[in-house]
This record gives sequence, structure tokens and C-alpha cells, in this order.
Amino acid sequence: MEQKTTKSESVYSLRSAYYRNPHLLMMTLIVICAAGLSSWFSLPKVEDPRITQRFISIITEFPGASARLVESTVTEVLESELASISEIKTINSTSRTNVSVLSIELDGRVTSDNNREVISRIRDRVKDATRKLPSQALSPRIKEEDNVAYAYTLITAVKWASAGDQQLSMMNRVAEILKDRIEAVPGTEFVSVHGAPAEEVHVVVSPTELAELGLTVRQLANSIQGSDSKQVAGRLVQNDTLSSIEVRGEFDSVSRIETLPVQSGKSDLLLRDIAEISKSRVEPEQNITLYNGERVLLVAARIEVSSQIRPWTTSVQEVIRQTENELGGVIELVEVFEQAAYTEDRLNSLGGNLLAGIVAVLVVVWVFMGWRSGIIVATSLPLAAACVLFSLRALDMQIQQMSMFGMIIAIGLLIDNAIVMTDEVRERMRQGLSASASVEGALKHLFMPLLASTVTTILAFMPILLLEGNSGDFIGSISVSVILALIFSFILSMTVIPSICAWLEKKYGGRDDNRWWQQGIYSPAHGEAYRNFLLNSLHKPWIAVVVSLALSVSGFALVGSLPKVFFPAADRDMFEMRVWFERNTSVDGAYRLVSKIDQEMLAIEGVEKTVWSIGDSIPAFYYNQIMNNSNQAYYAEVVVKTISSKDSQRLIDELQLSLSEAFPNVQIVAKAFAQGPPVEAPLEFRIFGPETNKLRELGEQLRGIIAEQKGVLHTQGTIQAGSPKIWFNADEQALAEVGLRLSSVASQLQNAYEGVQAGSVLEGVVELPVRVSYGNNQRTSLEQLQAFPVILPNGEWAPAASFGSFELEPEAASVTRRNGQRVNTVHAYLSQHVTPIDATNAVVQAIDAGAWSLPEGYYWTVGGDAEESARANASLAAHLPVLALLMITSLVLAFRSFRLAAVIGMVAMLSAGFGFLSLWISGYPLGFNPLLGVTGLIGVAINGSIVVLASLQANDNARAGDKQAIVEATVSCARHILSTTLTTIAGFIPLILFVGGGFWPPLAVVIAGGVGFSVILSLWFTPSVYVWWVARKEVSEEQRSEQHRGESSGNETFV
Repeated sequence: MEQKTTKSESVYSLRSAYYRNPHLLMMTLIVICAAGLSSWFSLPKVEDPRITQRFISIITEFPGASARLVESTVTEVLESELASISEIKTINSTSRTNVSVLSIELDGRVTSDNNREVISRIRDRVKDATRKLPSQALSPRIKEEDNVAYAYTLITAVKWASAGDQQLSMMNRVAEILKDRIEAVPGTEFVSVHGAPAEEVHVVVSPTELAELGLTVRQLANSIQGSDSKQVAGRLVQNDTLSSIEVRGEFDSVSRIETLPVQSGKSDLLLRDIAEISKSRVEPEQNITLYNGERVLLVAARIEVSSQIRPWTTSVQEVIRQTENELGGVIELVEVFEQAAYTEDRLNSLGGNLLAGIVAVLVVVWVFMGWRSGIIVATSLPLAAACVLFSLRALDMQIQQMSMFGMIIAIGLLIDNAIVMTDEVRERMRQGLSASASVEGALKHLFMPLLASTVTTILAFMPILLLEGNSGDFIGSISVSVILALIFSFILSMTVIPSICAWLEKKYGGRDDNRWWQQGIYSPAHGEAYRNFLLNSLHKPWIAVVVSLALSVSGFALVGSLPKVFFPAADRDMFEMRVWFERNTSVDGAYRLVSKIDQEMLAIEGVEKTVWSIGDSIPAFYYNQIMNNSNQAYYAEVVVKTISSKDSQRLIDELQLSLSEAFPNVQIVAKAFAQGPPVEAPLEFRIFGPETNKLRELGEQLRGIIAEQKGVLHTQGTIQAGSPKIWFNADEQALAEVGLRLSSVASQLQNAYEGVQAGSVLEGVVELPVRVSYGNNQRTSLEQLQAFPVILPNGEWAPAASFGSFELEPEAASVTRRNGQRVNTVHAYLSQHVTPIDATNAVVQAIDAGAWSLPEGYYWTVGGDAEESARANASLAAHLPVLALLMITSLVLAFRSFRLAAVIGMVAMLSAGFGFLSLWISGYPLGFNPLLGVTGLIGVAINGSIVVLASLQANDNARAGDKQAIVEATVSCARHILSTTLTTIAGFIPLILFVGGGFWPPLAVVIAGGVGFSVILSLWFTPSVYVWWVARKEVSEEQRSEQHRGESSGNETFV
């Protein structure tokens, strides 16, 4: 035993080396400060954490195919090929006429370290599936960069500024040049162009003239393509020299195509004699983008995650300025969105709150413990922050609002150890011990309790760190900052802090010790009142237990009455609006309606600018916008920039009402940007079953139930009523008599109306496809379709009407599936004053009450915010049993007592109820953030009780059950427990009072309020339970094991 004591003493003597060697102390401080400062200036700074790319879209075009044909021949093939990839969580597919769209979400286990490998395997499987697709289907396109859950850093509009009509082709060239130049800027990750029209060389043939020549569109296209020589014609070996051979005649201009000879009976017939050839836009267009009502092209650029946002933005803006100067005023480049300004505003706001919290903490320490303690705390805060910054740099992380908030949480936590250690060193020096002995004694006495409190607090924040998926990516860095701060706080408290305290106390400790600014405020009257109260309470300890239990249980009971959310809406001077037109609306038709809507919007006070995307998703202006609405002509999306965030809140309701009244046949949803991981719609129900017609019918019934709920604006089902389709009822016997089959007629119709590619024209580095088809004016009426010239095998032709009749019948507009099963997903959009989870619960209650029932073989599930919230809560709770066991283990090992560990366990459970009670008092809704606050609160709230139990166990009389000794041991801890409690609360006060919005205040209220209530647990509940349950047991054990107690009491602080 003596050998162990000597070894232990040598360890604590080593820790006091910082006091004995001031040079070591000074150099340590310098190194820490230098590391922190260099890390601050080198760390990338972003507004929001980057969510790992787990969303991928696969788009496969199948021209002319119906939704059901696309489903069976394309979608099912791709789904089957991808089914064996275990990292895929869901595959949502939509099969529409002409196109299949698969939206893939990867499992939460996929991280930024392995997502590229998973995406590569998906590409390989899609490549394998391509060989199994119909020959008429185009190769699948995989879109991954557009589906990153992260905002673009800079968005620029390419705008026509000259008189006369817009030259979209020229604007497109400028956009591509700008894209190439931005990509060359160091730190650029990805650049995309939106709203650019696809260009082509269009060969418009006359149906009658082509029919007179006995040619189909396909035959003419093959003839044209045969004249486009773009291939090597071999090599010639001559005198040991290789020479490549190539045939001149590749397409390089429209005039070259016009002079092509047409294979027919007339040897002098040229293509221009039977067709109009021109360079034009592909129609119908796929995507149109607008800025303040004027058509523009958008160039969106995103920064690499490791680059500094402001220097990169400045470099790109300089490139844009130089490019604009070269355009001579014909085209203007307008900055539409700059992420750097929002990042700086967010970080400055949180930084200001961080500084305000630090000042509040220092004031509390100064008032309660004196100026010397204030200096020590003022030293510990920047030292710990510098260590955290250096660690973030080593971990290749960024400074963003979550990591900043983690530091704000850590303000009140990381000084707890410093306050306790400072109080202990000063008390020992007042008792006459030398500075060196006081440091070593304090370290020996407090090492285990401070280690236990640090470990338990770290374990309380571990569930946040271990969260998987999008929620973990979003808020995980909070726990990283807190855990790093706690670790370095403990290390500093065991090394630097006691040495600084001893030096200050040695030099100034004897001067005016009776003044409050030297020792802090102290009220003997209040101290004596607390002693008497506690002593009387210890005679009836059950009262403290009942009161504490009643308060905690009331918190658990009352919190259920609060509104429930997943994450609150963002407080921003922008909001988004989504618009759905009739399903058969073209992009041009949507453009005309959008122009009218935009005029209404720009006329309203508070609207600064609008940015539209029609037919496709808008470039991401906010981190959780997912660009997954490709190839939807009937869809439009707008981001509205307002003068202030207050204008945004006002205009959401105002525009929702006015636009819905002005455009009753259009579904319009104005909504604030949401916080948290991306969700397709706030309220979502999925109906699974085999038959699409039945799924549509059930979906309509469910939409009726949802529409009855309060605050529901619009509902949609992914399987809707069929869209009109023209069916050709062909007479197969008549076709057979002339040598035709149904497939040949369908092929002629498809080729004539949709066109056939026939080579390409090279203009510099741009390749324009050549397409042969009928003109748009030849497919506007049913009469033209009936007169369509069907080319017979002998070269003659006959009108299509001679082989059958045409009729108009509806067909399923789309077929949607989820993980291989047909599904009708019903989305609902709500007003901003209705919480999605409460609305979902109301619908579920209506269904359970019998308002809706499903036939056999059909079932429904919940999605939207409710599903994401349940999934995140389950992930948060999944690790709690193991972490709780680790917490208990650390306490048992620290105290060497199961009973004392059980007391801390009681405190932990009761503190959770106190946190919920604080939330209920504040009136904030119950969401994921407050739940995170409760997990962190547990680790913080038990620290005071750990300190009290350490003091009780160090007092032999208290361990024997002496109530007066228990009172004195508890009172000796009251000063620094009150100090640490008030400093923790002070650190959160700026977030509660000055930040605004609904994101940070609820979490701050839970922790600050719960810690405030936890004083009851530390200074009343804990000593009461100790005297009632623990001390009696200790006396009994001592009576049975007197000899063993005597041997161990000199070496062990805890039992």
C-alpha cells in the first residue's frame, strides 16, 4: 500500500510541475494560443454543416412509351439491378410517358468517407442494366451533383441587356464560357448552368413531298447521317510511314446540309428542296429560368468543402466582372445569390452571442468568487477554445453554426472544472498549506470526481455524436465541439489552472481578503438560513424526494401538451414557393402563367427579387433543398428575396392568400425554408398495393380526409387521374395486305413527330445534333393525324385513316413505386402556423376512428416530418442503453459504490423532467432540438450532485450519518455549485434573449432551465437521499468491516 501511495504522490507532483516551472507554464500558454489563432484563420467557414451526399437521381428517356410500358421495361429492370446494393435505403421511382425517374436515398451508414465508392457501384449496376433495356430507350443519366444537400455558393444570372429580341444562343455561349472560367478558379467544386435551351439543327420536312418520294423520316435521316463523315477511314503505310485517311464532308454548317442530294428518282433534288433547315432551340423546352420576370440563364457554382468562402467568392466575382467587361454591354451578368454574406452574418451573430455569453460568465464568476477567480476563468475559456479550434482543424472540420453553438454550450461547462479547482486550491491555501502542497492536494482530491463528471457529461453528449444519417450530419458537430471542450477543460484544470490559481493566490491572497471583489459576495444570513433549512430537511428526507419527483413528473406530463415539430423553420430574408399546373401543361404554357404570377408578386411591398425555374428544380439557395423535380413541365419553383426576415414571415401568408385567389386552378404553396435534413413534404402518407386505379381511388379518399384538417393548403397524390391519350385502332388485316405491321406504323409516327437524329454539326467546340422531323404545325389536330402518310413497302403511301380509326381515351399519367412496390404517395402542404407532426397525428387519429379503411392487399405508412422525426429519435435512443451503462460504470468506478451511482442515476432522470418543465414554461414547441438539449442537460445537471457526494464521502462523520456534518459538507460545495449553475445559465442567456427564431432558443431554454432547477437536486435532494439511504448503509458496513475501513480510509477518497 505504501508503494502505491508513493507512486500516486509522484503523479500529482508531476502535475504540479506547471506551478514549480513557470517557464513550462508560459510556453504552454503561448503554444496553445498560437495553435488556436492559426486554426481560426485557416479553418473553412460555412453557414451550415454539409450533409453527406445520399441522394441520386437516375433519368432514362424512352420516347413514345406509355407510363406502364416505361414501368415494365425500364423502371423494373433498373430497380431489380440495384436491389442487391445493401447501402440503398429507398428507391422511389416515377414512370411517366417517355421517361423513368429513379430517386435513390442511401442508408445513414453511408458517410462522406465511403459514399463515392457506393455511388460508383450504383453506376456499375446501371451500366449492366442498360444492356437489358429496350433498344429505343436512351442510356440512363445519373444525376448526383445536383442532389447534394448543400446550397450553391454563388449564383449568377446571364441577362440580355441589348435592344431587340433575346439571343438565347449567344447567352448560352456566354454561360458556358463563364462556367468554364469559374471551374478553373482554385477551390471550385461544381458549376452548373440552368435554363439553357438545347440547340439543334432542325430539318423540317413536308409530309406530302416526302411521301411522294416514297421515303420515311427514318430513311431520310439515315441518308443525311451517311453524308456526315466524322470517322477515320483507315491508314496508309508508305515508306515505313503511317498516314491516316479521312473522307472530307463532315457537317460544319447549315448550308452544308442544305446542299445534300436526296436519294430519289430525281438526280438533281437537294435536301433544301423538300425541307426547311435551320439552327433552332429544341422544342418543347425542358427548363426555363427567370429573374424578376425576365428570362435568364443561371450559372450556379459551389465551393469545395475545404476552401475559405470569402476569398473564393472574391476570386469568382472578379472572374465574372472580367467576363462581363468583354461582352460590350450586350449581355449583363447579375449576381442573384451570394452565400458568403449569409455565412458571415450567421457566424458573426453566433460569435457575438458567444462573446456575450463569455462576458456574462465572467461577471458571474467575479461577483460570486472575486476578481482572481475571474482572471482564472478568463484564462481557461480562450485556452480551451484554442484547443478546440486546433482539434477541429486536425479533424478536417469547418466552422459553421452547429460547431459554434457547441462552443456556446461549452462556455458554461468548461469553466465548471476551473471553478471547482480554483475554489479548492484557494481554500487549502487559506488553511495555511503551501502553494505547491495546495496544488498537489487539490489535484489528488478532485481528480476522480472531476474525471467522473467530465466522462458522464461526455457520455451524455455522445448520442448526438453517434446519430446516423442526415440528422447526424446536421447536428453532430454540436457534440464534437462540446466533447472536445470538456476534454481540454479537464486537462487544463489538471495542469495549467491550479498553477495559475496558486500563483495569483500566493501574490494577492493576503490583500483585503474581506472585500467582495476579492472573495466574491457572501451573505452569512442566507448561508445560515440554508444550513437550518437543510438540517431540518434531513430529519424528513422524504420531503425533498417527493418535491423533486413531483416537479420532474409534472415536466414529463406537461410537455406532451406542447406543439410538436421536427425542426423549426429558418429565420431568413428568403422563402420558397412551389407551383403545380395541370399535368398536361407544357413548359411554354407554364411560362406564360408564371409570368402573370410573377407580376403579381413583384408588385407587393417587401418583395425585392424573384428567381424562377420552370420544368425543373431551382438551383439550391439553401442547404436542404433537393433538386429532384427533373422533367416535370407542369412544375415551377421560385425563391423570393425579401427586404428582411420579418417581411418573409408576413409575405408567406399574404402571397399564399392573394395568389390562390387570383389563380384558383393552380396549386401554389408558399413556405419558409425548413431547418434540418431535407424532407419532400411536411405531411406525407404512402398507400401500397398492386392496382394503380385502386391506389388512385384510395389516394383521393385520403386526400379528402387530410383536406379537412386545420391549416392544410393543398394535397397531391403521385398517382392521379389519367391524362388524355390518342389511341390508333389499326386494322391488322388491312396492314398485313400491304406488307406492314403495327410496329412499323408506330415507328413511322414516332419518327415523324418526335424526330430522328441524323448526325451533328460542329461549331467550334460545341456539337449541335441534326434532327429530322415534321414541323410543329403538322401535329396540331386530329385531322392531320388521320391524314398522316403511311409509307408502304413498295414506296407508295396511304393515309393512316385508311388503316384504322383514332379515339381519345385517358391513360395513367404516371406509375410510382417505392422499393419495388407500387405506391400512391399523398403529400400535403400546410400553412406556416400549423406544425406537421400534429397535423399528421390528427390524420392518423381520424383514420383510426374509422374515417378510412383499406381493402385486403393494401396498407399505408407515414412519411414526411413525422417519419424523419421518429427515425431521428430512434437513432438518438438507440445508443442510450450502452451509454447509460458506461455512465453508470464510470460512476461506480469513481465512487466505488453502487448506491452512490444509483443516486446520480436518480438525479439524471429527474433533471430530464426539469428540462421538459422549463420548455413547457417557455411555450416553445417540442422538437428534435429540445430532445438534444435534454440529453446534454443530463450530463450537466449531475455534476453538482457528483461534487456534493465527493464532499460527503471525504467527511468521515458525514459518511457515518452525522446530519450536522452532512450539512457542513454540502454547504462547503454550495458556493461553487451556485457559481457553475449561474455561469451555465449566463452562457445561454444571449441565445434565449437575442437570437430570435425557433431554432436555438428551445434548446437553450431546456439546458439553462434544467440546470437552474438542478440546484434543487444538488443542494437538497442529494444530501436528503444520502442521509436517508446511503449514510445508514455506510454505518452498517463500517460496523461489520471496521478493520477493512481503517486500512483503506487513508488511501481512498471514495467508497
